[in-house]
Amino acid sequence: MSFDSVMKDGEANPIALAPPKLDSTYMVMFTSGDPKGVVMSHRNLSTACMSVARAVPLEKDDVYVSYLPLAHIMEHLCVLHLLISGASLGFWRGHIQTLWDDLKVLRPTIFAGVPSVFNRMYDGIHSNLLKSNPLRRLFFSYAYSAKRKQVEAGEDTAFWDKLVFNKMSDPIGGRIRLFLSAAAPLTPKVSNFLKMCFCCPVIQAYGLTETTGALTLTRLELVNSKPKQQIGTVGEPLDCSEIKLIPAPEMDIFEENVGEVCVRGANVFKGYYGEGGQIISNGVFDNEGWFHTGDIASWDPGSSTLSIIDTKKNLFKLAQGEY
Repeated sequence: MSFDSVMKDGEANPIALAPPKLDSTYMVMFTSGDPKGVVMSHRNLSTACMSVARAVPLEKDDVYVSYLPLAHIMEHLCVLHLLISGASLGFWRGHIQTLWDDLKVLRPTIFAGVPSVFNRMYDGIHSNLLKSNPLRRLFFSYAYSAKRKQVEAGEDTAFWDKLVFNKMSDPIGGRIRLFLSAAAPLTPKVSNFLKMCFCCPVIQAYGLTETTGALTLTRLELVNSKPKQQIGTVGEPLDCSEIKLIPAPEMDIFEENVGEVCVRGANVFKGYYGEGGQIISNGVFDNEGWFHTGDIASWDPGSSTLSIIDTKKNLFKLAQGEY
């Protein structure tokens, strides 16, 4: 249907405003596997949004660029988080070739992406360095090494930031204060490199469409105060979710603090969309209401962080977040 026909149909058939209840269906969002339709309620979305907002508070002067599909739960949740926080939101022109020009115009402070986007940044910086003269490459290598030692020692890095690294965010507007990676694991090598070069934290999130986005998230305060404990992890559980790890006999996993991720909470979906609009919930949750994700994780009691290490699924998730 064209947009004009939708507008005309609406004018010809007015319907009174019916505010949703918390358990009203908000959206049916597609995911991998069969059945594909994940039925989300308003309770799911409001719970997930406010939990993320408490974990990663934003300011009203923050600016976000939206370029990922809104049919992807990660981007959907990011956009709602920005709107709830009263921050500003800009949409790209729809072409990957012009995204970097859009960033220069919008000058975002928050940038979210899948690992393939951040890998492209990493490769781009290294490619430019290889094209530069040997003296510049040597100086950058020295500056990077010196800053890394200061970071590991907990020392101030203002000298090297002002001399070298503050200018590196100019191609994307020069105001980035936070990177968020989700949809697949980001390697520690890329994460550390971007944090050093762009002088901002790089946080990671883990979740599924069935959990309305994030289940765990790297806490901003811990990225700065305990960076080593966060490397290679997907952060701490959000306050909206209960998470437990259970043995995976088919993979011969019976270790303590290692197993399949199971979750329950107000952010977990209602069930899958079935024929005639029926919600399929039988067999989706166990007898205690836990949803079994199929992901294998390890838990670090010392840092209270989760690390995704394997999957029971026959599908493999690529760096761009696709199966």
